[in-house]
Amino acid sequence: MGTRKLDGRLPVAQRLADLASLHFDLLAAERLCELYQREWAKRSFNPEIVSAICIAAIMRYGRTFGTGVRPPLLRSIIGSLSPALRTVHSQFKDLRDKWIAHSVNDMEETRIVIEVRRESPSKLDVIDVFEEHQTIAAVSRQEIKHFARLLRAINKKLGRAIQTERAAVLQSLKALPAGEIARRPRAKWTQLGKRPSAGRSRW
Repeated sequence: MGTRKLDGRLPVAQRLADLASLHFDLLAAERLCELYQREWAKRSFNPEIVSAICIAAIMRYGRTFGTGVRPPLLRSIIGSLSPALRTVHSQFKDLRDKWIAHSVNDMEETRIVIEVRRESPSKLDVIDVFEEHQTIAAVSRQEIKHFARLLRAINKKLGRAIQTERAAVLQSLKALPAGEIARRPRAKWTQLGKRPSAGRSRW
């Protein structure tokens, strides 16, 4: 007989869903790093696009260790990384906190400029006032390479946790009465409409 895909949103599977959410954010950030490198390599690239891709990559990473609906990134994974990768994590966490999430910091400045004209040694006329703004546009290509290496390292360790949790969930589901499983509705996307083409985890 054929198989059916049923809705697995059960308490026993919540941790697996949480871990998978982290994985998909890290994977998205990694793909944005690849896009960043391709955009930067163009002979005539748009700095606004490069900046937007950089910000998007850091924000997707920031979702894994920020507070909110999703669980924070497992501290044990960060703690198990090499000192070099932990430094990269700290660097990009600072970028998320001080450059992207908040505008009052050393990475961004808005200043008021007074334009004057000296009419004589004793007379100075104010002729205009205007605003200027500067901020970092993006990180370097080398920094993005280090960032992508960090993402791959975390996702590799996270993948092991996902495999372990998936096996535990499967064992728990097999222990449930068949009738309880049969009453589950069919699996479907309830809010976002069309199913993404690469929905499954690679693990």
